[in-house]
Amino acid sequence: MVSSGPLRRFGAELKKFRAAAGHTQTTLSEVLGKSQSTINAWERGRTRPSVEDIEAIANELELSPMEDAKLKRLIRESANPTSSWARYNLSESVRAFVALEQEASEVKTYQQMFIPVLLQDEAYIRALHLDSLPRSEVELRVKARIRRQQQVFNQRSIEIHAVIAESVLEHEIGGASVFAKQLEKLATLVQHNTITLQVLPKAQSTHPAAVGAFSIMFFGHNELDPPVAFCETALGGQVATNERDLEFLSARFLNISDIALSPEKTLHVLEKALRKYHRKDKS
Repeated sequence: MVSSGPLRRFGAELKKFRAAAGHTQTTLSEVLGKSQSTINAWERGRTRPSVEDIEAIANELELSPMEDAKLKRLIRESANPTSSWARYNLSESVRAFVALEQEASEVKTYQQMFIPVLLQDEAYIRALHLDSLPRSEVELRVKARIRRQQQVFNQRSIEIHAVIAESVLEHEIGGASVFAKQLEKLATLVQHNTITLQVLPKAQSTHPAAVGAFSIMFFGHNELDPPVAFCETALGGQVATNERDLEFLSARFLNISDIALSPEKTLHVLEKALRKYHRKDKS
C-alpha cells in the first residue's frame, strides 16, 4: 500500500537533515545500528521508525528541539491518515489516494469515459452511480467526491491539467439537463488559470491513451517528495509509486496532451457540446 502523506514528508525531512549533517545512508545506519535498507525505507516513506529511533536520529544529527518535534509530529500523523475516509465505503487504494490528494500541488489526469472527479458537478456524480449502487451508497459517493473537491480547492492553490477523450462529451450522463449543467461547470472552471482542459479527438484512433484512465499527483518541486499515480480499474484502482511506472505514465500523459486539442480549441468544442445539450433539454 502507498505510504501516507505525513510519512512521505517525514522521509523527505529525514533525508534533508541527514544530508545537512554530512551523513550518507550507510554512515547513518552504522551509527544507529540499523541496516542501510532500513534508513532507505524511512526516507522513502515506506516504514515508520519508533520514537526511540527518532530520538537517536535527533541526537546523532544534532537536530534542534523544533526539528525533533517536527519529525515526531509527522510520525504521529502518519499512524492512520485514511481513517476519515473509511465511512464513505471507499476501497483501501482509493482512500490512500484521496488522503494524498489533499496535499498535491498539481494533478495531471486522463479520462476516457467520465469528467475528472475534481471537476464533476454534484448532480452528475449522483447520476454516475444511480444505476450501479443502492441509493444510500450513492449518497455516500456524492458526499465523498464533494468533500474531495472542497478540501482540494478551498485549502490551497492547485494546478489541474486534464485531458478527456472526445467521447466523454457525448456520454450523456443523467440526461440532457444534468449533463448540460455539468458542461456549464466545466466551461466555468477552465476559465481559471490553474485549470487546463484538453480534448483528445476521436480521429486519434491509435494513441498512447490506450493505457487507460489514470492520474498523477505532484507535491511541489521538491525531489524529496516524489509523485504518486493512480490507475483506475473496475475494482477501484491501483496506486503506483514505482519510479519506472511513474516515468511510463508521465511520458504517456505528455504524448496524450501533445496530440490533444489545444485548450483554446477545446473550449470551442465544449461550448458546441453545451449548445447541443441545451437545445436537447428544451426540446
